[in-house]
Amino acid sequence: MGGTGKLAAALVLGALLPLGAAAPALAQQAPAAALAQVNELRQVAGAVWRFRSNDHYGLVMVTPTGAVVVDPLNAPTAAWLKDELSRRFNGLKVVEVVYSHHDWDHATGAAVFGAVPIVSRAETLKELQPPADPARREAFQKQFSGVVAPTETFTGAVRQVTLGGHTLELHAVQSRHASDLSFIWFPAEKILFTVDVLSPHRIAFRNMGDYEPADADRVLDKALTFNATHVVGGHGEIGTPKDITALKQYYADLRAAVADGLKQGLTLDQIKKQATLEAYRDWGDYAAFREMNIEGMYRVLTARPS
Repeated sequence: MGGTGKLAAALVLGALLPLGAAAPALAQQAPAAALAQVNELRQVAGAVWRFRSNDHYGLVMVTPTGAVVVDPLNAPTAAWLKDELSRRFNGLKVVEVVYSHHDWDHATGAAVFGAVPIVSRAETLKELQPPADPARREAFQKQFSGVVAPTETFTGAVRQVTLGGHTLELHAVQSRHASDLSFIWFPAEKILFTVDVLSPHRIAFRNMGDYEPADADRVLDKALTFNATHVVGGHGEIGTPKDITALKQYYADLRAAVADGLKQGLTLDQIKKQATLEAYRDWGDYAAFREMNIEGMYRVLTARPS
């Protein structure tokens, strides 16, 4: 099937999938330049809806007095979402934006909604400061040019946003992934948004560049404390707390497989062949990232103490 045919089939499949089912990994099936923008808006529960930009997802809290967008993703998607909310909800406007963290692929596009409040942790302002080094500064400014700095920040453990009788909470999370990371919690709907650090039914990203065992355990254990009904990542499927526990087990199994290979005196390439992690074959990104995950765990287990 050609590129156009794959995209058409994926769009039809995306329209038919139930909410919790895996969407097609479009970004891995064709070069980015060949992909049209794929957008969807689906209800998770109550006032909370999930919107899609290809393999990225954000949330929006729909209330009688306006909408609150969690992670606008990018400008084209933000523009689409603005129109879609107005069309579906009788002229509803986005009146506030929340950032889970500063990364450009999640936080770009807020300018589309005009001069609305943007809420994030205080650390986000620091993360959006360009580096002093000229070469790095130019690349940084190009990458983050579309990210509008937050207008309201918080320094404590929790910041609450209430609108039209509905509430969401930003919970500060200590994580190597980003110094300004927040879990977004919808207490009435029991929905937890975990963005990049937890994507249900999906193995870790590439070579796990920000992975450290104690850090991952701390983040996942914090996610479990919410006792959520729905666990929503910035990528992949909608899950449940069982998926949090499953990811903890995946890290344990990955570590054991790599450690076993090292004990046998195998090379990294040999470990990649041996450590098939067969139990996770049906997880998202298994084919694309399994060997890279092994590289990341190999790096962790062979690192020399400083």
